[in-house]
Amino acid sequence: VPFGPHGAIHLNMDEEFHHNRITIIGSQASAYWRNPDRDHPRWTPARAFAATIDCFRRGLLTGAPIVTPIVPFADAVPALEAAFTDPSRAIKLGVKMN
Repeated sequence: VPFGPHGAIHLNMDEEFHHNRITIIGSQASAYWRNPDRDHPRWTPARAFAATIDCFRRGLLTGAPIVTPIVPFADAVPALEAAFTDPSRAIKLGVKMN
Protein backbone atom coordinates (compact mmCIF):
# COMPACT_ATOMS: atom_id res chain seq x y z
CA VAL A 1 0.00 0.00 0.00
CA PRO A 2 1.63 3.25 -1.03
CA PHE A 3 2.03 6.17 1.30
CA GLY A 4 1.78 9.64 -0.08
CA PRO A 5 -0.07 12.93 0.05
CA HIS A 6 -3.40 11.28 -0.73
CA GLY A 7 -3.12 8.28 1.59
CA ALA A 8 -4.53 4.91 0.58
CA ILE A 9 -7.77 6.16 -0.92
CA HIS A 10 -7.52 3.71 -3.82
CA LEU A 11 -6.98 0.65 -1.64
CA ASN A 12 -9.77 -1.80 -2.45
CA MET A 13 -10.53 -4.21 0.40
CA ASP A 14 -12.85 -6.41 -1.62
CA GLU A 15 -14.47 -9.75 -0.82
CA GLU A 16 -11.18 -11.66 -0.85
CA PHE A 17 -9.91 -9.59 2.05
CA HIS A 18 -13.11 -9.69 4.09
CA HIS A 19 -14.20 -13.25 3.31
CA ASN A 20 -10.85 -14.91 3.96
CA ARG A 21 -9.93 -12.59 6.84
CA ILE A 22 -6.44 -11.93 5.54
CA THR A 23 -3.94 -10.50 8.01
CA ILE A 24 -1.79 -7.70 6.65
CA ILE A 25 1.61 -7.34 8.27
CA GLY A 26 3.51 -4.11 7.78
CA SER A 27 6.92 -2.89 8.74
CA GLN A 28 5.85 0.38 10.31
CA ALA A 29 7.80 1.21 13.42
CA SER A 30 5.21 1.89 16.10
CA ALA A 31 7.37 4.44 17.93
CA TYR A 32 7.87 6.53 14.80
CA TRP A 33 4.34 6.30 13.41
CA ARG A 34 2.72 6.19 16.86
CA ASN A 35 0.78 3.09 15.90
CA PRO A 36 -0.48 1.15 18.90
CA ASP A 37 1.10 -2.27 19.31
CA ARG A 38 -1.57 -4.96 19.08
CA ASP A 39 0.07 -6.79 22.00
CA HIS A 40 0.18 -3.76 24.30
CA PRO A 41 0.28 -3.69 27.33
CA ARG A 42 1.74 -7.21 27.53
CA TRP A 43 4.60 -6.32 25.17
CA THR A 44 6.03 -2.89 25.85
CA PRO A 45 8.83 -1.54 23.64
CA ALA A 46 11.29 -2.21 26.47
CA ARG A 47 10.15 -5.83 26.81
CA ALA A 48 10.32 -6.39 23.04
CA PHE A 49 13.83 -4.90 22.91
CA ALA A 50 15.00 -7.05 25.84
CA ALA A 51 13.51 -10.19 24.26
CA THR A 52 15.21 -9.43 20.94
CA ILE A 53 18.60 -8.93 22.59
CA ASP A 54 18.09 -12.17 24.53
CA CYS A 55 17.34 -14.05 21.29
CA PHE A 56 20.56 -12.71 19.74
CA ARG A 57 22.58 -13.71 22.82
CA ARG A 58 21.13 -17.23 22.80
CA GLY A 59 21.84 -17.66 19.10
CA LEU A 60 18.18 -17.80 18.08
CA LEU A 61 18.58 -14.72 15.87
CA THR A 62 21.51 -13.63 13.75
CA GLY A 63 22.25 -10.67 11.57
CA ALA A 64 24.74 -12.65 9.46
CA PRO A 65 22.57 -12.86 6.32
CA ILE A 66 21.88 -9.12 6.48
CA VAL A 67 25.17 -7.65 7.69
CA THR A 68 27.50 -8.62 4.88
CA PRO A 69 30.30 -8.13 4.22
CA ILE A 70 31.96 -7.69 7.60
CA VAL A 71 35.37 -6.15 7.03
CA PRO A 72 38.30 -5.20 9.27
CA PHE A 73 38.52 -1.52 10.19
CA ALA A 74 41.51 -1.09 7.87
CA ASP A 75 39.33 -2.11 4.89
CA ALA A 76 36.31 0.04 5.84
CA VAL A 77 36.87 2.87 3.37
CA PRO A 78 37.24 0.70 0.23
CA ALA A 79 34.33 -1.49 1.37
CA LEU A 80 32.08 1.56 1.82
CA GLU A 81 33.16 2.94 -1.56
CA ALA A 82 32.33 -0.42 -3.17
CA ALA A 83 28.92 -0.50 -1.46
CA PHE A 84 28.11 3.00 -2.72
CA THR A 85 29.34 2.18 -6.22
CA ASP A 86 27.43 -1.12 -6.43
CA PRO A 87 24.66 -1.25 -3.77
CA SER A 88 23.79 -4.83 -4.73
CA ARG A 89 27.02 -5.95 -3.05
CA ALA A 90 25.90 -5.04 0.48
CA ILE A 91 22.63 -4.79 2.40
CA LYS A 92 24.34 -3.69 5.60
CA LEU A 93 28.08 -3.37 5.86
CA GLY A 94 29.77 -4.36 9.12
CA VAL A 95 33.10 -3.06 10.37
CA LYS A 96 35.02 -5.24 12.81
CA MET A 97 37.03 -3.24 15.31
CA ASN A 98 40.23 -5.11 16.19
